[in-house]
Amino acid sequence: FSLQKKLIFPSLIQVCLRNKMAESSESALNNVKCFNAVFPKHSKVILQNLSTDKYNGLHGEVVAILNSAKERLRFKIVPENEEKAIAIKPSNLVTEKGSSPHFVYQAAKQSITIPCKAKLSVDMCYNELKVLITYSDHLGLEALRPARDAKYGSNGLPLKDLVGQIYCHLSTVLPDQALDANEIAIKTSDEKKAEVSECMSKQGLIEWTDKKVKQGKDTYGIAKMQFQKMFHHDVMTQ
Repeated sequence: FSLQKKLIFPSLIQVCLRNKMAESSESALNNVKCFNAVFPKHSKVILQNLSTDKYNGLHGEVVAILNSAKERLRFKIVPENEEKAIAIKPSNLVTEKGSSPHFVYQAAKQSITIPCKAKLSVDMCYNELKVLITYSDHLGLEALRPARDAKYGSNGLPLKDLVGQIYCHLSTVLPDQALDANEIAIKTSDEKKAEVSECMSKQGLIEWTDKKVKQGKDTYGIAKMQFQKMFHHDVMTQ
């Protein structure tokens, strides 16, 4: 019996350790799934906002995706006309495929136009992708003056400090709804989100599907993202 214990117990421990390692690996991959879904292996990307200016604007290919949220959040990218891969954060990448993420929102209530940019973030509760809208300087800083004055007053925030601030969280994660990877849910019963999404639809950033979801008094339209995808930040779920 003692010999059997010596033979059985070590094997049980090994099995438990292997299972634990497998669970840990699966959990780590789940933590970075949103980033990997947007930038899968072999996808084409454009580099942006890097301190090494020679790489900004270069096209490249993803040759290695993220493996763990505990590691440094870096994709391995081979830039065009280069042989060696470089490590790049998610927020320094934008998908090559897609329409421009920039658009102009006509804010009816305020009677102003707001230059905007669509970006992605990771919902901290559900670890799913969502879309947010930020103020953009793609038309120049002066184009942001009406939006700045409406929000902060004419003597408020410097125009350059408004760039990149979040204007609204456009989409909502619906955990009980199975959406395709490129689909988002937009609360169309919310007047502001309905207006913003309609502008995006007219300017080619999203395409509405026939799907609609009703939850209580709220109605959600389901749209496909058509714009070039980039992340607002590199924050991970906890």
